[in-house]
Parts: sequence; C-alpha cells; structure tokens
Amino acid sequence: MDGTSLAVAALAFVLYVNTLGAGFVYDDSRAVVRNPDVRGGQSAWLAFGHDFWGTPLGSAGSHGSYRPLAVLSLRANAYLAGGLRPRAFHLVNAQLHALCSWLVARLSRRLGPPAAWPAAALLFAVHPVHCEAVAGIVGRADLLAAALALLALLAFLRHLDWRERGCRCPAPGPAWCRCRAWAGALLAATLALAAGAMLCKEPGLTVLVVCASYDLALQLGRRQRKPFSLGSLGALAAGGAGLLAARLWLVGLRTPVFARADNPAAHASSWGTRALTFLHLPAVNLRLLLWPGTLSFDWSMDAVERVESLADPRNLQSAALYASLAVLVAKAVSALRAEHQGTERYTARRARTVPKRRQVKPDRKMKICGVCSKLIESRGSSYVYTYNNNVILTNNNNNNNNNNYISSRSSSSSSSGSGGSATERGGEPDVPPPVVPAPAGAALLGLALLVFPLLPASNLFFYVGFVIAERVLYLPSVGFCLLVAQGFAWLADGNRGRRAAGAGAAVGASRRPKAGGGRREAWPGRAPVLVAGVLLLTVFAARTVQRNWDWADEEDLYRAGIAVNPPKAYGNLGSVLSSRGRLSEAEHAFRMALKFRPNMAEVHYNLGNLLLKRDKLEEAIRSYQQAIHYRPSLALAHLHLGHAFAARGQVREAVSALVRCASLRLPSSGRLLQQAVHAVRDEATHEAARVSALLLLGHLHAAQGRLRAAEAAVREAILARPEDYQPEPLYKLLAEVEEKLRVQAEARSRTADPLDHREQAAAHAEDAVKDQPAPPAQEEQQRTAWSWRTRTCNDSNTGHALPGRQQSSGAERAELRLGPAREPPGPPPGPGPEADRGECPMAAAALFPVPASPCA
Repeated sequence: MDGTSLAVAALAFVLYVNTLGAGFVYDDSRAVVRNPDVRGGQSAWLAFGHDFWGTPLGSAGSHGSYRPLAVLSLRANAYLAGGLRPRAFHLVNAQLHALCSWLVARLSRRLGPPAAWPAAALLFAVHPVHCEAVAGIVGRADLLAAALALLALLAFLRHLDWRERGCRCPAPGPAWCRCRAWAGALLAATLALAAGAMLCKEPGLTVLVVCASYDLALQLGRRQRKPFSLGSLGALAAGGAGLLAARLWLVGLRTPVFARADNPAAHASSWGTRALTFLHLPAVNLRLLLWPGTLSFDWSMDAVERVESLADPRNLQSAALYASLAVLVAKAVSALRAEHQGTERYTARRARTVPKRRQVKPDRKMKICGVCSKLIESRGSSYVYTYNNNVILTNNNNNNNNNNYISSRSSSSSSSGSGGSATERGGEPDVPPPVVPAPAGAALLGLALLVFPLLPASNLFFYVGFVIAERVLYLPSVGFCLLVAQGFAWLADGNRGRRAAGAGAAVGASRRPKAGGGRREAWPGRAPVLVAGVLLLTVFAARTVQRNWDWADEEDLYRAGIAVNPPKAYGNLGSVLSSRGRLSEAEHAFRMALKFRPNMAEVHYNLGNLLLKRDKLEEAIRSYQQAIHYRPSLALAHLHLGHAFAARGQVREAVSALVRCASLRLPSSGRLLQQAVHAVRDEATHEAARVSALLLLGHLHAAQGRLRAAEAAVREAILARPEDYQPEPLYKLLAEVEEKLRVQAEARSRTADPLDHREQAAAHAEDAVKDQPAPPAQEEQQRTAWSWRTRTCNDSNTGHALPGRQQSSGAERAELRLGPAREPPGPPPGPGPEADRGECPMAAAALFPVPASPCA
C-alpha cells in the first residue's frame, strides 16, 4: 500500500468523524429501527425474501428494492454493537467511505497520469454530495454497492493484464495455460463481485456495462480483434443477463406504485412534459456534482419544476450537456483510433531499427496474436510504450534514433537479449504489468462510470419513486472525479497533453528538436491551476463537515431543506417539533407547509392531532375532514375524527366516522390490492387503525347500551386484528359486554309476568338443577351450543349477523356494515340519563393514542 492512498482514506474518515454522535434520522427509523430483519428476533434467512424495508416481496405493499446483503450488514452491525446504537452504524459508514476512497485512489492511479490520480481520489473523499450516503444510515446500501463495484472493476483490469500477457504466450504451453487460468479466475471474480454489488443495491450491476465498454474502447482502431477479448465480452454479457434475470425472477415483473408527490413528472398527462423533464434531470445531477452548494434531504414534489415546453430556457442546459457528452466521446474515440494506428506503424518501424541480437520478431508474433495492447505512462518529458511486454522508451529531448532502446519491465523480459523472452521459451510468465490506457481510454472509462450507474435512477427507462436523490450519485461521482482530475492535469500541463493523443504524434514530437537544449519550459499557468485545485478541495471539505451537522439531528436536517423543498421540510419539521412538545412552533410549521402545498393529507392529519392535544376540537375536526377530503383512504384520519367527535359528545357523528374507518377494507389480491396498498401507504398501520376504530365503536355502543352492536364490533375487531396488535383490550371489552348481556337477561327474566304456583315451583326446581356444577364434558357441550347460538342469532337492535371466530373469510366479513343502532321500543334498560342527551360518558381522549406520523 502506498502512503498517498492511505492518506486519502484517512482524510475521508476524518471528515465524517462528526457524524458519530448523530442519531437515526429520516428514513433510518423505517429501514433500521422498525425493520424486523435488522432488529433480529427472527431468522436472518428471511432477509432474502424481504425488501430493503422489511416487507415481504410478495406483498402488495413491497417497495421491490431487493438488497439482502445491505440488510444483513445492518443486522450484523446491530448484533455486534449489542443493539440499535446509532454510533456503531455511523462508524461503519465512515469506514466504508474510507475504503471506497482508497479504492478510487487505486483505480485513478491505474488509469490517470501521476499528476492526476491524487486529485481524483482527494476530490472523491471530500465531495459534499456524499453526505447523504455516508451520514445517513440508509446510505449503507450505496456504500457497499460502490465498494464491491470498484473491486469488480479493479479485478477486471487485472483480468485484462493476464489476458494480454497470455496473448503473447505460445499455445499450448504451461505459460499460456497459467495466463488463461488467471484471466478466467479474475473474470469470474468480476462477475461475483458485480453480483454482490447488485445484492447491495440495483445500480451495482451496471459495473459490468462499464467493464464491457472499457474493453471495447481498448479494441477501437485495431486491425485484428483478439478472440480472448470477444470471450470476455461474451462472459460479461451472459453474466449480466443471468443476474438480471435472477433478480426479476425473485422480485417479479410487478413495478411498484409511487405517490404522485414523490415524482410529479411521472404522472404528467403530456408525454412531452415527461420527456423534457427527465432529459433535464441529468443536468441537475451534474450541477450538484459541479457545485454542491444547495443540498436537500428530499427533492420530491416541486423541488425541480417540470419542463413543459420547448421554450423553457432549461432545455439549453440539457442540450449543452448531451452535446458535450457526444463531442467528448467522439474525440476520445478518434484519439484512440489514431493512437492505435500510429502505434502499429511505430512498432513496425522500430522493429527494423532494433539490433539483431535484441530483436524479438514482432512481425511473426503479430501474425499469431494480432496487435497487442500498449502502455502509455507520462513520465516528465518521456513516454513509455509497451508492445508484447517490451517497453520502448522514447525521450522527447533526444533527436538521435540510435539512442532509443528496448528494455524490460519484468524479469522475464530482461533475458530476451540472447534468446527472446521467458514466455517465448515456454517458461512461466511473471505477473504482468498493468495495462495503463491512453488518456482517451481513461476518459472513456470515466464517462462510463459517470453515465451507466446513473441510468437506473434517471427515470429515462422506467419511473422511480424520486426525482433526484443525492445518495444515488455516490458511484457515478467516481467517473466525475476521474474526468475532473484529468482536466486539471491537462490544464496544469499547459495544454501539452495533446501530444499523448496518439503514438504517432508522440514519436513525431520526439524527433523534433526543442529550443533551449530540449528542456521543456515551465508553464506560467501551472501554479494558478494547483492553487485553484487546493482551494476547491478545501471548500468542498469544509462544506462536507458543515453538511454533516445537518444530518446529526432531524430538526436541523429539515430546516436545511426548507430552501429546496418547503412543503416537505415544514411538514416533517412540524412532526419533529410536535413530538418534542413544542406545539406552537409545530403548528406554525404545519400551517407553513399547507401554505406551500394545501393538498397534503398527512400534514392536515398531523395538524389535527396537534390541535386535539391543545383541546381545539373544532379546528381539529376541520383538519381531519380536510385530510379525508384529500385522501379518503387515510384510516387514521377517520379514526381520530371519530375520536374528536366523541370527545365533543357528538356520538352519532363519531359512530358514523368510525363505521367509515372500519369499512376501509383492502381487496384480497390482484392489482386492486396493490393500488389500495399504494393509496393507504402503510398496510399494517391501516389495518391497526381499522381495529382501533372497531374497538372505539364497541366502547361507544356499550356506553349507549347497545350491547349487541358492541359485541358485534368487538368480534369483528378480533377477526381483523393484525399479529402485532395487542389483543388484551379487545378481549377485556368483549368480556365486559358479555357480562352486561348476562345481567340484562337475568333482569328481563325477573320482570316477566308472574307464573302460577306450579310453574313457579317447576322453575325453581329447574334453576336448582342448573346451579349444580355440570361434568366437564357436559359443560363443554353447553358452551359449544351457546357459542353456536350466538354465531347464528341476529341482533334485535341492529339487524346484522354477529360475527364469530368461524367467519374468518374476507368474503363473509365484507358483508358486515356497522350502522347507527335502532333503539328498541320502550325505555332502554342499560344507559343512564347521559344517553338521552347524546353525551358520551367515557373519557374518549384517553383511548388508543396514535403517534403522529411524519409527512411521507
């Protein structure tokens, strides 16, 4: 390990030390705190059947994000830390960022000139756009995917080294077999690492496309294609297709449904609006990479306005971006072709000037293997070209062609003076030198790393649940840093890097005499470029530390996002302030969110909860009604509306709201179920709200003396109860209602018409027999008969069938509709004077408190 790479990794870790004291913020609570796959208590193998958020893949509410390795890393993190300790999670994230920075340093050193690769690694380590991926625990998936993707790319580069070395070995032979074995093993490692990157996050699979594009770039302009390169491309294509098919088989072809507010452009009615907007989003991402001054935790809703016409000036930014990419690709491809052609001519001409005793017969070898790959390394004023493992040094300061010589970079080539290289004699090849590409090849690889990992999240091929997410720029920023570093090196060299555009140009430059004894004059603009680079790195590092403080606390995070996404930031800020007891500030934040976006049902609901805490019942009722207006399927709003009506003594309105909440049943299966789950957002919370509404309805009916209706509501709640819902309140209320029904039946029997003496005696005798304890078997038979009569009888007050435990099917339960109870003729036996006035004698405000959910 070299010291510079380690220094870059240390710097990357130090910049994120201030995140170690942060807590769980934003999506961390759902992905970590409430995720059963992370908390433990169940088999770890279940993570391979769940999505990233802990929902089963077959569920209609599944997000479809299949990232089991990332989930297992979070689970191992919690296990080793002894619980959900935020400091342990943030520490691992900072270490992973340091690892990725070290890998970027190794990659940039392999690709770029000596003056450029430290700049690329440093820029990646300090870039502020990485704060969301590193400071947010949810970014663990992006960090792991990037680390494995970079390892896969480095493995593929070593595969190219052994493949090129094997191309120069006589076949068949032990050296040739060894080269082929190493090349195959490294190619298999590339595919395995790419599979691991995909299991951490989906864009990790795009590293195979990056490898294939780089291999194709190396073959541009060659007269003969190597069969080994075609085999590598075929393996990459087959492996990528197989991994993609496996993921589709696991997750399915069903695409998740996202809310309109998450990606407004995807729901635009005009095809032109969607196309222009999504073509503009890469320009916004590039702007964040160029100058990350404005960052936000969320870019949904109207954070990026839609491009609705060709007259929008932002189309010029999109056109400039794609035109620049096209020109850069065209120039790089042209430079690669010219370089390959110049290399072939230069190699043939050099072969004629090499002394006989040092000649390695390149013409004969080219007939067997084709034109082998070359190395170009910029070393001061000299360039090194490697053909067939022989390094040809051409000094730009020397005009004498006889001073050019052939030496070897490996021990196997050093013995080629008397009888050829060791590989020609059939010996074992040494570890091959790295295949360092030309600047044009490195530029193409940087473009591939910038473009391909960003495509899955660009909305260009399929819609995703966000407009822009800063964490998805973590892997594409590697290519951006490589390109920027090459640009700085080009400027620092005073535009002299053009001589590296082709081998022929470099050779021609070596033949031309230079003024001043051939020594290159120092470019006066080199110092300003270096100063500008140091200043840029310093500013980016300071911005990274500052942004990390925003991610340390949810309140600071949401306040920092007000400038980009005011409605989402104010809505979430109000939820945080409300949970901390700062009700006045929270109310102001909620109203500010509704001022920017009045149709946010969650904000109306959370505002209603806050007003209910402050005993502003009328305003709370209006907020709940607004939430139901904008989202009729929001069960929590129906539940709390009934709660507020009950607190005001409006029992009839409370019963009506609770009945509507209980009737919000989800379809059993199919596309309707997926759409319904999308509408309710959280299936478990929705079902829990329905059960709570039935329980509260049972309390209301029992307080009003409608015991049969109360029993029906409680039995329905028991049938619909989710697994994580506590059953004790349900069974307690059911026991109280049954006890009241028994007392009521005894009271009715005592107030019946008097019988004659014989009938009274017979009745007393029968009662005496009933009071005797029955045998266990007979008692069970009596209980079974009573349960059957209870399940089959009709409530005389409501006229609805009472649900029993056997009515578990959704079709039977769907027929139950709880409505206002009909009063029996005569004075009701149960309720007191309060029922006549329509007042609720219970403390409704203390029933089933549901915490305010953050604005999603």
